[in-house]
Amino acid sequence: MTLLAANFIEELRKTGLNANWVLPDGAEMGPAQPVVTVEGHGRRVTMARAGIEQLMPELTDLRAWADGMDQLLRKDTAGWQPWPYFIDEHKVWV
Repeated sequence: MTLLAANFIEELRKTGLNANWVLPDGAEMGPAQPVVTVEGHGRRVTMARAGIEQLMPELTDLRAWADGMDQLLRKDTAGWQPWPYFIDEHKVWV
């Protein structure tokens, strides 16, 4: 796991979320390759490389993004499917 990945996971965990880097060491990061899982409040999302790429501009304030993810995971009833919908969403969530 790279330093950026470790910092990403650490910031998510600081908000109380259970985050795990699931990309195996040395594995190629394909567009739909699962990269990280984030769990909290009875929900789980798995992000693919495309989601990480879309997030890159926001990584300057990673804590703000992690807090936003915490808020998103608090909404509605428990489940395991992604709930925000947007163009090319299938490239972001696995």
